[in-house]
Amino acid sequence: MEIIMDKILISREEIAIALDVSAQTVYRWEKNGDLFPSIRNSKQCPAKYFKTDFDAWLIKKRNNL
Repeated sequence: MEIIMDKILISREEIAIALDVSAQTVYRWEKNGDLFPSIRNSKQCPAKYFKTDFDAWLIKKRNNL
């Protein structure tokens, strides 16, 4: 977890652990549009996500069950 400009950033791996899926699954969901987009400074930097986006996405998914 990182904090940039008062925003908490989480990694693809952290999302995968929280959801009990692989990081590859998280990547696939993002590429298919099933997950909000990641942020990165360059292609060489690992993907990061705003924790607030993850929390909102998770609440939305839980409400649709």
